[in-house]
Amino acid sequence: MNNSIVVCPKCGNQVTSTAKFCPACGQKMIAIDIPQVFPAGGQGDFRQQQQYQQPNQQQQYYQQGKSKLAAGLLGIFLGHLGIHNFYLGFTGKAVGQLILSIIGYITLIFFIGWIFVAIAGIWGLIEGIMILAGTIRTDAKGIPLRS
Repeated sequence: MNNSIVVCPKCGNQVTSTAKFCPACGQKMIAIDIPQVFPAGGQGDFRQQQQYQQPNQQQQYYQQGKSKLAAGLLGIFLGHLGIHNFYLGFTGKAVGQLILSIIGYITLIFFIGWIFVAIAGIWGLIEGIMILAGTIRTDAKGIPLRS
């Protein structure tokens, strides 16, 4: 397939045919192959032309992207438990934050647990701010976060 220009069905922005998402609106570009038939009197051969269509309603719901505001607020307020990373699909990081917090809460009776809780809290706070500031722009599947 050549690197031609197509139009995003959602916003009308010009996008290269190899792009998976529209850079302007984040719409997932779905390629379909449609045979192009030449008029009578021609060679009668079929050529494949790549066209794009809007995903159906169910695909659009699942591929629309997670809320940037929700992820950022979860990171700020519940980030020490990794809730924002579970929401975005980063389960490895989320489990790490959760375990760090659990160990911290268990060892609070020995007065060393506050260090673990503080580390997990600062980690979550920083990630929450990064999400809201736009430094973290996609979820674990690479789908852009929606505003």
